[in-house]
Amino acid sequence: MRWGLASTGSTHHYWHIDANGFGTFVHVETGVKLWFIATPKNGNYADFATWELYVNDFALRKPNEDKWNMELIVLEPGSMLIMRPNLPHSVVTPSPTICRGGHFYCVSTIIDSVVGIFHHYVASDTISNTNHALASHNVLTRLLTFYLLVLVDSDDETEYDRSHVPDVTSWDGLLTIFHLCNYFELHSAILGWYFAYNGDVRAFKASIRNRARARELIYWFFSSHELEGNDGVITGLEALETLFCRFLAQQASALIYYKKMAWKKHVRGADVNIPPSAVCLHIQATLREGPAWIAYSSLSLNSDDQDLDTQELTFSWPAEVYSIRKVGRVEFHFPYLDGHVWGDRLVAERLGISLSTFQPRRDQDNELTSWAFYTPEQRLEEDHVSEKGYVSDTPPESPTLAELSLDTSDSEA
Repeated sequence: MRWGLASTGSTHHYWHIDANGFGTFVHVETGVKLWFIATPKNGNYADFATWELYVNDFALRKPNEDKWNMELIVLEPGSMLIMRPNLPHSVVTPSPTICRGGHFYCVSTIIDSVVGIFHHYVASDTISNTNHALASHNVLTRLLTFYLLVLVDSDDETEYDRSHVPDVTSWDGLLTIFHLCNYFELHSAILGWYFAYNGDVRAFKASIRNRARARELIYWFFSSHELEGNDGVITGLEALETLFCRFLAQQASALIYYKKMAWKKHVRGADVNIPPSAVCLHIQATLREGPAWIAYSSLSLNSDDQDLDTQELTFSWPAEVYSIRKVGRVEFHFPYLDGHVWGDRLVAERLGISLSTFQPRRDQDNELTSWAFYTPEQRLEEDHVSEKGYVSDTPPESPTLAELSLDTSDSEA
């Protein structure tokens, strides 16, 4: 995505992050830009992945020196700045200036990009100045498909530029995969399940396909790698539940709590009228009948009436770092490869369509061969309950279709 920008002199753009988790490059053609960037006080950019950052004592027009350090970069004609995503910055233009630039996603900063998307969802009306949601989602969809193609479907002899693919034998590379897959798991909730209200059947089916792709990538990793931590080696389903499922549940819970606290402080996102209670229902409808539902329920963070332990409510990985080794095939049952979640049923009911999608069909060696038409009824018939009860009947407290409507009557949740 590229753009040009012309500005008169004596202008000031207050503290913000660039929209939708994009990184930014800017090249000054004429004039000058004074670019103030925030840097974390302890050098760890995970400090910018907390819900408190733009909620507790954030001042749009002040330095916020209690939250970050500041550096000034002077951009003159011929100079270029390349800026990481999710980086707070403020810009002063002292004289008439023309510059050109653009936005990008980069494999080394996907973690920051996804966190930036979460910030944008909750607080964009305060901390951003535009919205590139469609472009963002299209690029991330292509990235997910490319990762799946290179990591899962290709052999070692196929030539690809792997510099654009995470190294999943490194911890940062694995966290890159986790963040990207979590984005697609939560995408329907971030959109407020809008498919149900504008009749966009194509986008609805695409959301299911993307979840299926993300889960295929996660299944591939945990069926072909083992991880060693402080308590020993884990692999297969145990590793998937311990690491990925819990992290997805943590980020979902952090998003709910972030929305609740931001609403109380009158900090709003792109959809300014969606209250925290609706966000909670949207996220629950996205997680229910998915791989992280049990982990989410065990965190006990899905009730507005509880005193929550906010120490776990961050978008960054909170726990120990594991070493990763590639191993032979580890088979385990993972009944979520069709990409469905409970909320899809409600949307299909509203749209008046039969809920069906494409499911990966595997050959006798469990390799992906084609996409087969597959209905939820068949899926439920073939599913079996794991020891931890991942697949279960829908509890009575599940949100109904009416409850998932965008009721804007709440003033606070």
